[in-house]
Amino acid sequence: DAGVGKKHDGKRTEDGELPYCDLAAETSCEGNYYCQGESGACEGQGVCTVKPLICAGWLGAKVCACDGTSYDSPCHAKKANAPIKSTFGPCSGG
Repeated sequence: DAGVGKKHDGKRTEDGELPYCDLAAETSCEGNYYCQGESGACEGQGVCTVKPLICAGWLGAKVCACDGTSYDSPCHAKKANAPIKSTFGPCSGG
């Protein structure tokens, strides 16, 4: 898709759709948006989606992100623009 890989501010396109983004590009969405894709996908096309504002109550559900970092919850990974590789605990080695 021609829009994949370009930075987007998350605003809807003329046809009302959210812009596509590249899951492998850490900065493909701007501002308060992150690139959301299929669960477990670290590459390919996603959609610029609004980041969560707070992650209260999410502690204890550690996830492994595609960047190899363990986050306290899916919410914390989304706030860090990190696509989630696995929701079955922290990444190997921590």
